[in-house]
Amino acid sequence: MRKFINMLKLNLCSIFSPKVIILCIAMFASMLFMTTGMYGSAFNSSSILNIIFVGPRDLAEDIGQVFMYLFYQVPILVMMGNFLYKQINEQSTYLIPKMESKKKWYLCVITTNLITNLLYYGVGVGIIVLCDKLYLLCSSSQKVIAVDIMKSIIDTYSFVSILILLVATSFLLTLIQNTLTLVFKDSNIAFITNMVLILFFIELGAHNKLDKFLPPSQGILIKHYTSNFSILWSIVYIVIFSCILLFINFRIVMKNDLLILSKGR
Repeated sequence: MRKFINMLKLNLCSIFSPKVIILCIAMFASMLFMTTGMYGSAFNSSSILNIIFVGPRDLAEDIGQVFMYLFYQVPILVMMGNFLYKQINEQSTYLIPKMESKKKWYLCVITTNLITNLLYYGVGVGIIVLCDKLYLLCSSSQKVIAVDIMKSIIDTYSFVSILILLVATSFLLTLIQNTLTLVFKDSNIAFITNMVLILFFIELGAHNKLDKFLPPSQGILIKHYTSNFSILWSIVYIVIFSCILLFINFRIVMKNDLLILSKGR
């Protein structure tokens, strides 16, 4: 257990370098200022989170929300993609003997994945709330907007619900990317394929009423409202889908030589 915890700490330190931390803080702070620039500052902190993470209903009509969604989703996928690449290509030869088995090593990789998503969105949400408080103290202008669908979403989702959905959905998307990396043996192809699938599913769900059955939609608040599915549905969906992917991941890792898996980028 001590080896596992120590390896977990090393993994997290390698992911969250000072440069990455500064970039993440700047990114989430800029998301707040972009949102207040678009909608004004008439909302409280919990409401502003709903607006920032409301997400796109489709690609054509919600270009601004598509940009906002990709602005915070792409970095975590890149971070996790780079982490898995380094684990397989650069560090597996000495990490696996240290962890005593491939199973324990990959379990540590998956745990790192989950904790990274939790820290990424936990810190991100905290930065947004903090910057929002400071912004309201410094700003004297109060714009009032009337967007019925936005207000309905704000009434529906709480601070904790948003954080749970963001972390759980992002964990699922990174698991999908891990699976693609193990299958294609190339992290670049896996990342590109994952992004294409995410965008395709967003558009597919908007026009075919399939949102409640598609992975990215589980973490997009507006999809919950327009397609009428609950947070509980999303959590159950993510748990089941994640278990299936974890089973596939471990099967691939246990049955393949990691030197073969490391041939791709």
